[in-house]
Amino acid sequence: MERQTFRFEDDGQFPNNQRYDVVLCRGIHVEGPDQVMEFLRQRGWTGAWVNGIYDFPHYHSTAHEVLVCIQGTAEVRLGADAGQTFTLKKGDAALLPAGTAHQKLSGSPDFQVVGAYPEGQSFDMMYGKEGERPGADRRIEELPPPSPEPF
Repeated sequence: MERQTFRFEDDGQFPNNQRYDVVLCRGIHVEGPDQVMEFLRQRGWTGAWVNGIYDFPHYHSTAHEVLVCIQGTAEVRLGADAGQTFTLKKGDAALLPAGTAHQKLSGSPDFQVVGAYPEGQSFDMMYGKEGERPGADRRIEELPPPSPEPF
């Protein structure tokens, strides 16, 4: 398994996360959504769902998020204008600390991920709009580290 870490600056619109790294893992064994959801649940990541990634930039201020690609491929932008574009394919996973902007730029028709959150955390939706901050910044700062790391 290949593991990389990234940290993206606050671009004024999207805070990203200034304390915790984005973790990108490639080459995780994936059999299907049920297996991935159980794998994550055993590691303390709950509220799992299966879907794609929104095609507009957004972030969560009340929860960290893990995304595990279970089929297809997509170009995904992490960190908004301050970030990078990555190709995600089956077996790739991203741990996104709260505040990390993410969006799907393009993808195959069958692209799907399993998403989940640390036990006890519920996600909100932030869009980088005026008025979201400083409230979103405060909520992000109050969250504990995104642990246990699921990979």
